[in-house]
Amino acid sequence: MRMQNYKQHMKRFLKVYQLLHGGELDYADALKMVNSGSVREAYTCGLRDHKETRSYWELSRQSFPVKMETFTVNRRRLLRELSAKYSRAVVLLKGGEEIYQYDSTEKYEFRQESFFLWTFGATEPNLWGLLDCWTGRAVLLSQSRLLDEEDTDYNRRKMGLPILEELKAKYEVDQVAYFDQMEEILMEFSPASILILSGINEDSGRPFPAINFGSNVEINIDDFCLYGIMSDLRVIKTNFELDLMRYASKITSLAHRLMMKRITADSYEYQAAALFKFFVHFVGGCSALSGKPICSSGRNTSDPDYSANTRLIKCGEVVIFDMGASFYGYSSSVACTIPVGGLFNLEQKTIYNIVLRTRDAALENIKAGVFWSEIHEQSMKTLLAGLVEIGVLKGDVDEMLNAGVSNVFMPYGIGHFIGLDRFDVGGFTETAPEKRGSSKHLVSLRTLRMLKPGMVMVLQVGCYFIPQDIVTATADQLIKEYFVKERINRFLSLGGIFMKDNIIITHQGYEMLTDLPRTVQDIESWMAGKYNDDFNFGFTQHDNEKKDELWIGAKKNPCVDDAVYNRT
Repeated sequence: MRMQNYKQHMKRFLKVYQLLHGGELDYADALKMVNSGSVREAYTCGLRDHKETRSYWELSRQSFPVKMETFTVNRRRLLRELSAKYSRAVVLLKGGEEIYQYDSTEKYEFRQESFFLWTFGATEPNLWGLLDCWTGRAVLLSQSRLLDEEDTDYNRRKMGLPILEELKAKYEVDQVAYFDQMEEILMEFSPASILILSGINEDSGRPFPAINFGSNVEINIDDFCLYGIMSDLRVIKTNFELDLMRYASKITSLAHRLMMKRITADSYEYQAAALFKFFVHFVGGCSALSGKPICSSGRNTSDPDYSANTRLIKCGEVVIFDMGASFYGYSSSVACTIPVGGLFNLEQKTIYNIVLRTRDAALENIKAGVFWSEIHEQSMKTLLAGLVEIGVLKGDVDEMLNAGVSNVFMPYGIGHFIGLDRFDVGGFTETAPEKRGSSKHLVSLRTLRMLKPGMVMVLQVGCYFIPQDIVTATADQLIKEYFVKERINRFLSLGGIFMKDNIIITHQGYEMLTDLPRTVQDIESWMAGKYNDDFNFGFTQHDNEKKDELWIGAKKNPCVDDAVYNRT
């Protein structure tokens, strides 16, 4: 036994030496790997220690291993909530369906329905799921048997259909069957009722799609309770879910840092989106984004909803990157504002520092037990006070807040929940006592709930000079007295400044998931610094001199080149 342990230790040591010698590890990670229980446990990007699991996904050497225990724990949490009142019920969930592109044979990129993914972790389309509240058995139902051909594994693979045995082993469920066996399985469970999802997403205002499973079994269908219960469970993340979100935020932050260095004047906005998509997929294994990528420059920065990404970026402007990766369905959403050319001008720096001060004021107050509406109010007061300080506004800050002046410069709430959806469920539910606010400065908030440990929030702060809104506000008899037109005109050409972070709520405060330079000095230093070798994945030491060209083209700064040309 001692000899066997010695051989295992030496094998691990040699593996670590090879990675360290090849430049794929630093000394801190190498020490961690030597002292860990296994190489796989150690090689998780330094996020957190992970034990071996029976079933997991790992998309690349750099990516994070996804444990199926994540979704087993979610099912246990759901059963615990339902056990008291619905112990003899069965939960029936329908997965997402593939959608054809109009009348063609091509299909849109598939994205699993979020409640189904939260419960079973299955990423294949056209699945159903059953969860027996009495026994805890989890069952996945696949498409029915093939009729035109023999129902063999080969023919199912040829048709793009999953194999039952593979589904069972992959997702660690108790049983996998065909859809036409649902009635037989329900008869075996003999439930008193079937719980299905039905409700209105209060964030989007859209109803959950109705489920029609065509069963002839006469069992009571309950469509009232499940949506609210599962929404509340999704609000509080487990440690497994938090690890996935930490990883998604880490890859997103790295991609933003790369764009800050690589996107310069004479680049198109869509090139930033393309670079982001490439990096998070190629390096991080994130095959999808959490939402439409936004890269706005110049006048486009004054539109918070801009997503065309078609404009040519020019010197002297600011650029807003608002993009996030999605890893195994779990989202991140991060935004930053940078100066084209690497240096903020006086107007840009002035507004940026006000927005940064507003963000910092929010972070100072964030902790469990505080209401999200209170965070919003304190932050908006800081924003308004900053605008008064530079002469854009005049008057009492509290009066301006109650009059809705802050909505002119920040036409959205301070943030929202994030999880399997970028705008995650749970902001306003039947079980949550907090209802949508009626005050002018609270109307745009997506939640007013009291913060609890395990919640993951997007903290977003901005200051926009939107010409149409400025004209409307300065003509409004109720609030026009607060605006100083002469000073506002100085900043109209700026557009907007925006930043967004992902945070985990803790008992003591928060855990910051975003890792980006935020101060003016840090941003300018990062953009002016030497090219970071950490981004040169796959290059050997022999390629060092040409790695810029090999990676994404030579690093150039047209703003600096133009300045040199104009001086000569």
